Amino acid sequence: MAADLRRRIVTLARGFRLDSDSAEDVAQDTMLKLWTIREKIDDKPSAAAMATTIARHLSISRCVLMIPPTLSIAMSTDWNGRNAGRTSKARCISFTV
Repeated sequence: MAADLRRRIVTLARGFRLDSDSAEDVAQDTMLKLWTIREKIDDKPSAAAMATTIARHLSISRCVLMIPPTLSIAMSTDWNGRNAGRTSKARCISFTV
């Protein structure tokens, strides 16, 4: 059962565009979390569902860590040189640091 779950977790993590090492890390962390709550797991379907949920959350966390930080600069005037008291789409510019 553990080998099958591990393969499914790695496949799920790879679906989040994680490299093979990160996908293996997600699988290992997921299996470790499952092991720590093994007494609370009743049957195989609930274990698979729990593993999928844990792996999805860990994969999303890894993806968020891979996003480069951005710097937002709010402009005080709109493109016509007027004071932009209202919110417009052209007011914020993001730069990747």
